[in-house]
Amino acid sequence: MRTRSLPATVTSRVTVALLALALAVDAAACAAPAGASPSPSAPIAPATAPRSPAPSPVPTPTVAPPPTSTPDPAPSPVQSPSPSPAAAADLLVRLDVCADACVDPRREEYLADGRVIHLDLQTGRLVERRLSPSGLARVTARLATAAGLPAHDLSVDPVPVPGKTPPGHGATGYTFIAPTAGGGRATVRTVTARSLDSGYWQPDPRIDRLTALGDALLEPETLAGADGWADPGWTRFFPTKVAVFVHVRDGVAPFSSPDLGATGWPFGGDPRTFGEPFASPLDAWPIARCAVLNAAAADAAAARLPEGALAPWGYTDFWRAGTAAWAQRGLELQVSLRSVLPDQDSLPCGDLFTYG
Repeated sequence: MRTRSLPATVTSRVTVALLALALAVDAAACAAPAGASPSPSAPIAPATAPRSPAPSPVPTPTVAPPPTSTPDPAPSPVQSPSPSPAAAADLLVRLDVCADACVDPRREEYLADGRVIHLDLQTGRLVERRLSPSGLARVTARLATAAGLPAHDLSVDPVPVPGKTPPGHGATGYTFIAPTAGGGRATVRTVTARSLDSGYWQPDPRIDRLTALGDALLEPETLAGADGWADPGWTRFFPTKVAVFVHVRDGVAPFSSPDLGATGWPFGGDPRTFGEPFASPLDAWPIARCAVLNAAAADAAAARLPEGALAPWGYTDFWRAGTAAWAQRGLELQVSLRSVLPDQDSLPCGDLFTYG
């Protein structure tokens, strides 16, 4: 995974927090206990128009007219465009929250340029707001004093009290993603302290610190302070890029699935040679291809898909996905689009499928 390190002016204090706990804990298994592990963010629909500065010219997908006969089975693939420096920004910290089987997902993303990207649960949309210099200083100071984020991937799992069986119920999981001093990223997972029944779990100050840090990040207005904002309010976040994923297999999709017979593959070429291959966790689909495209062009092409082929996954505007058939070729397709966040600008498209 290609990443970029934060400027020294931002990371000097944050790195203290990233290293503080690394010497005190051993690397743990990456899976949290059953019922407690936060899962990847639920897929949701990308935005349809750019808000941030226009990206550098990139190839756009070819939108072909509806075919009058069976299309060529193996046209040229669509190539992923180069990342746009104008849209890029370094990550300061990101928090994903999973509670009650992730039916109420939340995310907060703090960027080194002062932007905060927040999931508005009232509208189901990603919104953004820029911190003032004093607000950004408060956020970085909070991270520097947290002493809870190690410099390597870690799952901080609760340990039950010997001889006691904790009652089974759901739990809230916090997943932190933060840059490391070496230019990489560390992912830290835990359950919140309040999810653990008193008397059944051994005390763990690491879980307490991570819970406190996550609680603070979930309240950006409080964390930044009344004078901590350069923007007067939250505005909708529009990505400049969208990642397009297609999974393909031989067979017939459910009879209710939309069929591509009248539209063809609107992103240009054939879905089996679209973009580039990636290692997908969906083993049932032998072909997995992806490309990162200009957001406006990708949405225009997606609009050519038959009605019902794409729908929001969950209720937010980060992913959209669906299943379609192509009876003329005996294929079943799973198509999904997701917004590319500013700190993900340099990531390969395959990493974006699992990064969340």
